[in-house]
Amino acid sequence: MTRYQKVLSVIFFAVWLWAAIDPTFRQTWFLENIPIFIFVPLVIIAGRYVGLSTTSYTLIAVFMMLHIVGAHFTYEKVPGGYWLGDLFSSDRNMYDRFVHMCFGLLVTYPAFEALRKVLKIREYWYYFFTFNFIMMFAAGYEIIEWITSIKSNPEASMAYIGAQGDIWDTQIDMYVAGLGGLFTLSVVFVLMQRAISSHVSPSNSYVVIEMKRVLQDLPNLQDKKVLIFGAGNTAMACIYALQALGVKDISIMNRTESKALALAEQFGIQYAKGLEILTDILINATPIGLKPVDIFPVSNEFLSRTEYVFDMVYGQTDLQTRAKKIGIKVIDRRDIPTDLPSKLL
Repeated sequence: MTRYQKVLSVIFFAVWLWAAIDPTFRQTWFLENIPIFIFVPLVIIAGRYVGLSTTSYTLIAVFMMLHIVGAHFTYEKVPGGYWLGDLFSSDRNMYDRFVHMCFGLLVTYPAFEALRKVLKIREYWYYFFTFNFIMMFAAGYEIIEWITSIKSNPEASMAYIGAQGDIWDTQIDMYVAGLGGLFTLSVVFVLMQRAISSHVSPSNSYVVIEMKRVLQDLPNLQDKKVLIFGAGNTAMACIYALQALGVKDISIMNRTESKALALAEQFGIQYAKGLEILTDILINATPIGLKPVDIFPVSNEFLSRTEYVFDMVYGQTDLQTRAKKIGIKVIDRRDIPTDLPSKLL
């Protein structure tokens, strides 16, 4: 656990402790905390085995603290909720609507990030399944509310559900959660495209096309383990192409550790500390090999454990020569078909 995560945990626990002291309705507080008792361990497990980013942890913590505030006061009595109602010309306390929308706004990105690390599918499916995940949980929570309320006393049930006399409360809660999810996914898509366009130059956009054209025909590509040497624009273009093709097990290595770690964080891939890892595809996204005297920093023993070598350097290099002698399939940029979009040439 990083220092930031420890601080975030302390803040969350402090808010939870405050909310647990003299809540407006103790039984309602307990019912509202059932998701917290379930969700927090799941987040810890996901962080341990999937590896979420600092951004995801922050978004999850903020959402859970908003929920805890609602549990303390009960959603229909949260101070400030009526101000939101006045803002939308409504006489109801709108805090519950606000939190349901925040579920979509804040939890969507962590779900998107986790799916990118767990599933091996094409890029557009991550958006589809993330939205379905948000709607599934939004609907599931409403069902749990209903089941729990019929087994509780009427007063606690009404405070727990927080319908405030609205017969469409369940449907509207799911609707605003979906709107929040769609908004966040739209922002994620725009930011990812902007990052690609701002960090990948026209020549490296060509690299993306090259990678996709050459690698898409490899058998069982999505199950391959890929190791990329380099942390510059070319490496970024390689990562984008691989993820667009559904490759999930991607590691990156670079002589400047901070650059590799930053790229690993940005794209949700692994940082390789050494050459002990197993890899099926080795990609050189560095300029090593441009000079005849350049020696690529991997042993023949390591190369012998790979299936393919993709060298982004044009011409015969030390990496390509040694890989061919061992019997490794070498993918040379000179082998790439020439019928690529002329605007990128």
